[in-house]
Amino acid sequence: MNLKVRNSIEDLPKIHREWEQFAAGHQLSSKVLNSIHLSLEEIISNIITYGFQDKQEHHVDVHFEIKSNEVEVEIRDDGSPFNPLTSPEPDLSLSLDERPLGGMGIFMVRKMVDEMSYRRVGRNNVLLLKKRREAA
Repeated sequence: MNLKVRNSIEDLPKIHREWEQFAAGHQLSSKVLNSIHLSLEEIISNIITYGFQDKQEHHVDVHFEIKSNEVEVEIRDDGSPFNPLTSPEPDLSLSLDERPLGGMGIFMVRKMVDEMSYRRVGRNNVLLLKKRREAA
């Protein structure tokens, strides 16, 4: 399933509706549904909030696919180059007051999916998330 949304927080509900329909149609477990749901929320929010240098309308392409025994979600945008895999993990030994802002969302996504890869293709960031499929 392919989905194209604007770089607007207002389009997040559309992504979530489409993901939930896709998950239901493929009888995915609530664990898989929720892991991808939260990952999409974090990644797409970051793209919309930090990914574009201008105030122009851009699009984010999201592709859901079942391959063998896993769910693949590809997220593609034409924002500034950003590889989330190079973001340092937060120091969880520090108290919340001592921790610098940022980094927790990407850290959570890394923990919720089984595999995460990034590549830059032309002017596009391409992030691939994989989660093992579990029956509902």
